[in-house]
This record gives sequence, C-alpha cells and structure tokens, in this order.
Amino acid sequence: MKQYPKKYEDLYRDKEEIKLERIQAFSGSTANLVASLQDLLTTSYDELFRIAISYLWLEKQISYNGERRLRRWRNGHIPDQIFKRFMTVEIGKDSGLLTRNGWFHVSSHFIAEYFPDFLDHDLFEEKEYFKYPYKYATLDFFKFIYQVHCKREMMDYAEEQQMTYHDFTNWVTNYVLSYNDEQGEEIYSIGKARDSDLFIRSINWEKHPLDILYETTKATEADSDERNEV
Repeated sequence: MKQYPKKYEDLYRDKEEIKLERIQAFSGSTANLVASLQDLLTTSYDELFRIAISYLWLEKQISYNGERRLRRWRNGHIPDQIFKRFMTVEIGKDSGLLTRNGWFHVSSHFIAEYFPDFLDHDLFEEKEYFKYPYKYATLDFFKFIYQVHCKREMMDYAEEQQMTYHDFTNWVTNYVLSYNDEQGEEIYSIGKARDSDLFIRSINWEKHPLDILYETTKATEADSDERNEV
C-alpha cells in the first residue's frame, strides 16, 4: 500500500468551538460510556452484515417455474408482483425495511467485493465462511471508500494498523487527494451522501448493481441505471 507524505488537512479536525474534553456521562464514567458505545457499534455492524448476507442468500433461493429472479428489482411487472405477493402473503413481512437503506447498500457492495461466490456455499452449514472478515475495519470504513479503486488494500491496511474511523478517514483523504495530484486530474473528491455523511466519490465509478448475480451473463446488465449513493 503506497504511503503519500502528509499534505492535505484532516477531513475531521479539531475546531476552536469544539472541545471534546467537555463531554461527560450523566451516568457512570466517561470512559465506560465510550467503551459501551464502541462495543455496541462494533457488534451492530457485524450483525448488520450478517443480516444482509443472510437475506441476499435466502432471497436468491426463491425460484418461480424453476428459475431464480435475475435482479433484486426490475424483473418485469409480473415477476416483481409475484415476488411481492410471495413476501407479503407467504412470508408475511416487508423486506424493504431491511433493503431500502444505506447500510444494506454498503453491505451489498462489500459482499460483491469479498464474497463473490457466496451462493456456492450453504448459509446454514458454513457459518464461518459468512462471517465478516475484519475486527477493526468495520463497515463504516467501507462506506467511506467503497468507490475507491484500492478499497480492499485500504481495508487491509486499516485492519493491520488497528485504525479508528477518525484516523482512517483522515488518512484516506490525504491518500486520494495525493493520488489525484499524481495522476494529474481529479479522480476522487469528497462527496456527501443523502444522510449528509461524507464519503469518497470517484468520477470513474462504474454502475454497480446492488444485485449479487452470478448465474447468467445478464448479471452485468442488471439495474445499469442504478447509482444511489450510500
């Protein structure tokens, strides 16, 4: 992983009006509050990933007339109506609460990058295969860099260095802006998602389907006009 000299300001930096030392806990110590929040978020990110990969695997087990759905949506009016009716009548739940949000979007891209053959494995028999692979580089790290060409190397480096999200985003910002300088053009910029969170946006970002599809050559064409940001 190439390391660029520090050149650019940190993305998240101290401002005069922000004094973190003034933060305290109403109940218990501040240190316990910090530890509890860290534990909750780390555990939650792992669970969100488990939910996403489990749901995608289970959804791809659904067939109609012996055929799998090709896409998560836009399969055509009738096929999509059949799927919707199956979910609401037979399953009795609306999957949209899980799938129409930022964390599912990020998890889907992560799964496509790290688990391209997950449909070839048994969700119930191979639980170790389906586990999130990092301890320190959690899904929020990936959310910040999912459009960067070397995102996997960045995640590996963050894990190796046991980075915090604060350190990671500052390091990545310096990296991508220095990379722009090296290439002589603006390939990366700081983008803002719908929830106002910052992330790295690439001008070369390919139209990546949220569908995790492998069984047909039509997969690369699925949802070609879908580019919802994180």
